[in-house]
Amino acid sequence: DGDTPADPITDFTITGLNQSGTTIHNQPFTIGHLFQQGDVPAGYSVIAKINAFPLPLQVDIKNQYDDGSLKYAVLSGKVPQVYGETDTVITLYRTQVSESSAPVTLDQLLGSTFSAEVIINDGGSIYEADARDMLINQVPETWLEGEVVSEWVVKAPLVNTTTSQDHPYLYAIFTIRAYSNLEPVRVDITIENNWASFKFWEDTTGEQVPTNLTYE
Repeated sequence: DGDTPADPITDFTITGLNQSGTTIHNQPFTIGHLFQQGDVPAGYSVIAKINAFPLPLQVDIKNQYDDGSLKYAVLSGKVPQVYGETDTVITLYRTQVSESSAPVTLDQLLGSTFSAEVIINDGGSIYEADARDMLINQVPETWLEGEVVSEWVVKAPLVNTTTSQDHPYLYAIFTIRAYSNLEPVRVDITIENNWASFKFWEDTTGEQVPTNLTYE
């Protein structure tokens, strides 16, 4: 087969990378991609090209077929130039697995001015969660790791800023995605309330009924 077959495996189109109307550079992307069985056998990976020009690509394998071939992966890269609001077509080719460069590290992120927090007012009580503190004091879950991007997930209860007590119901989940050179760093925040049904009031018959919880 050779390292890079002449025929591509597949291609995909990314829309909306540039909504500025002008040319932008080094625009990052991260997408999930499903492969047909056998397209990328065990011991192989994929490379990417745009208009026949190589595009550095990070492949985080998430699932494989029974024969060891690649089934599902998260693909990440940075498009060198995106002109206006044009679509970006990326073509994938099979290649033999090679050594990867040093990944984006948590130390690099924490060595920067990165910060992210969420603050909630629950009936006059203020609760907060701080992503930087959680990254320092926990062992984060690593979802992506490579030279293009690394991503970590941390979670903890929101804490009362006055009493330092954990909120009885609410957890904050931070998903922190840092691209190379920390350009950019993206944060998704989820507030999880899986315990709301534990809070009840009694109706006129004495039966316990779940209440609604309202947060600001």
